Amino acid sequence: MNKYLRFLFLSLLVIAISGCEKGNESPLLFEVRSNTNPEDILLSYNTDETGYYIDVKTNCNGDLELACSNCNNLTYTIDCTYSILVPEEHTYRDVQASKKQVGVIVKIFDGYQLSIHFDKLADRLPIDFLWADAEIKIYGKVGGKNVNTKFSIRRSKPLNI
Repeated sequence: MNKYLRFLFLSLLVIAISGCEKGNESPLLFEVRSNTNPEDILLSYNTDETGYYIDVKTNCNGDLELACSNCNNLTYTIDCTYSILVPEEHTYRDVQASKKQVGVIVKIFDGYQLSIHFDKLADRLPIDFLWADAEIKIYGKVGGKNVNTKFSIRRSKPLNI
């Protein structure tokens, strides 16, 4: 009888441990409502990082309006940096930046609508500027679980070809 209890206990332990694997959480899903500058504000979905990537040149401005289709109680945080050239070290350095320096303004309306405004930066960039980045993390609940989705924004100088 002791063998059977031990076997039952070990079997239940294996089942419990294997059931605790953390699966990929569902991201917050967004659809584009409007893009005032679709030639210069490019949005794509990045499956590797479960988030979105936005490429915007520094010489343009515009607005991107998105709606979340699976959550209506969104919040966000934003981190901004810009990268400058360090010629004596043959490399670059990331510097903390404000939303104004990166030219990104974020607002949430009605709990599910995300508005991202991009200001033109070309006139106020430092000489050693390479690019600016903003990472917007959007938080919400889907199916009772806390989830988040990331918007990675890259602002780079246009190529002079």
